[in-house]
Formats: sequence, C-alpha cells, structure tokens
Amino acid sequence: MAALRRNPAVSTFIFLLAISATFPQIAKTIETRQVADFSSWSLLLNMATNMAFMLYGFKHKEWGFVALGVWFTGYWTFLFLLNRQQDNRENKKKDPIMP
Repeated sequence: MAALRRNPAVSTFIFLLAISATFPQIAKTIETRQVADFSSWSLLLNMATNMAFMLYGFKHKEWGFVALGVWFTGYWTFLFLLNRQQDNRENKKKDPIMP
C-alpha cells in the first residue's frame, strides 16, 4: 500500500473546519450561559484527549496537531468551567440555607 502524502491544502481545510465547528456552540454558550447538557466527565475526557494531541504533535513536530490541541483544550476548558459555574449556581438555589 502506498503511503499517504501530506497535502497542506487538505490539512489547512481540516484545521479551519475543526475550528469553525466550535463557533456555533461558543456563541450559544455565551448567549445562554447554559452548558447543562454537557457531562463534566465528557468535558474532562475531551480536554485530556486534546492535551494528548498537543503532546503527540509537539513530540513529532506535527504543528497542526499542536494547534488543534491548543484550540480544543481551550474550547473544552471554557465549556467545563461554565458547566461547573452553572452547577454551583444550581446547587446554591437548591440549598435552603444559602440565600
């Protein structure tokens, strides 16, 4: 089987597609401040996966992996922090002692 050759145009397209795929959720999350649909475990696992992409890319000098890893680690961290903030607010509302 012939080895696949790198195609910078395809790599760039995939990179831009992956980045742009996050914009609708980011906009919705900023607008509604709601991320209750996301599981904290899912968010943490996605962050870990993207950190692995970064490390792999860095080790093998695959800068596309590094760039995607950085972007998606930030993306999932943003959603995770908002999720935790929302959970904290909901827990305070349920607690009869807290105002």
